[in-house]
Amino acid sequence: MITCRLTRGFASLPTILCTVCPQIIIDYDKDKKVGALGFGAILPGGAEASHCFALTGAPTQTEVEGVEGLLKAYADSRQVVKLYGPTNFEPVIRHVAMMAKECRKRAYHVLLILTGVRASSRRSRSTTAKKK
Repeated sequence: MITCRLTRGFASLPTILCTVCPQIIIDYDKDKKVGALGFGAILPGGAEASHCFALTGAPTQTEVEGVEGLLKAYADSRQVVKLYGPTNFEPVIRHVAMMAKECRKRAYHVLLILTGVRASSRRSRSTTAKKK
């Protein structure tokens, strides 16, 4: 899973990281698909923040094709969601951990979170520590 949130208009460094870091990981992936989850946004038609949603806009379709698909999904989602803070990473971490646990094939699962904000609580940090 690759999760990106570019904030406050400072897209240059995160865009570079969202391109380079995933490409390194994708080079080792057979199908070249990558999970693309967003967090910290109010979705279209929603009233409350979501801290784990598919960047594709389709809840059951979390994977995209390569880095280009990741950047396109992010750009498309930015057109329809409203960024919201504070950020809570716990739902994304739990979602990815559950997916890794349920995976029936032998595989590595990498969660890369790129953000310009801090975690909202100690609970998010403790969830991260528990999953290591």
